[in-house]
Parts: sequence; structure tokens; C-alpha cells
Amino acid sequence: MFYFKKKLIYLKKQHISVKKIFYIIFFLILFLILIFFYKKYEKNKNNALYESMQNWENMQKNLEKFEYSKRYKIQKNKNNYTIFILLGMAKINIENNEYDAALLNLKKALSLSKDLNLKSLISLRLARLMLQQNDTENAKIILDNINYPGWKELALYILNHDIHFEKNI
Repeated sequence: MFYFKKKLIYLKKQHISVKKIFYIIFFLILFLILIFFYKKYEKNKNNALYESMQNWENMQKNLEKFEYSKRYKIQKNKNNYTIFILLGMAKINIENNEYDAALLNLKKALSLSKDLNLKSLISLRLARLMLQQNDTENAKIILDNINYPGWKELALYILNHDIHFEKNI
């Protein structure tokens, strides 16, 4: 106790008050607590990002294995989820250079779709795939059948740009 009194007297001589020391220690502890919680936040944020990326990769792997498509074929669902799965399968088929399977999936998705926006989107993808396979006649027929506003302009652009551009080459 005597030692602390000497220290306190020494500190008073140095013009450092106990109040200042208290504030310094308080803010130092507060700063350390903030750093601790910030690091914990960063770790949790990275874990959440990692988990969401893992979930996305698992979904892609399952789609590549056609687990989702088999389940929807068994249930014979004719809703938008089935159409989105068929679009995903077509994308995977195109990435794997399986163009015939992609055409079948797109045509099936087109036949199941009831929404005009979705039909127009699928028709554009189908026409693009046919153009990649140099099937311009069928692509032109599909693009001419798109009549929904907004999509018609895209179809006309593809008709004027891609089909006529190929003829000039």
C-alpha cells in the first residue's frame, strides 16, 4: 500500500492525474475489445461467404449430375422451376459441347413455358444455339415468332446483325 502511495505522489508530481490514467486505460481496453469483435466479425463473415459458395458449388454439382432433373421428371412438374432446371441443364450441355442435348432441353423448356417473357428468353437462347450450329433457317423462324414487346427488338437485332452478317462473310 505504501508503494502505491509513493507512485501516486510521483504521478502527481509528473502532472499526470489519476483521471487521465483512468481514461487512458479505459480507452485502451475499449480499443482492444473493438479489435476483438471486429476480428470475430470478419471471421464470421468469411465463414458465411465460404458456406454460401459451398452451397452454390453443391447445387451446380447436383445439377450436373441431373439429380434435380430426375426428381422433377418423376414428379412431372410443369412449373417455372422445371423450366429453370432445364435452362441450367442446357447451359451445362453447351459448356460440355453437347449441343443436341442442349437443344432438346431448350425445346422442352419452351414447350412447358406459359409465360411470354420466359418463352421469349428461351426462344432467343434456342436461336443463338441454332446460329452457332449454322442452322440459320430454323433460327430465323424462331426469331420471327417472337412478338412480345422488348424481346422483339432483341430478335430483330439478332436477325439483322448475326444472320445477315454471316451471309456477307
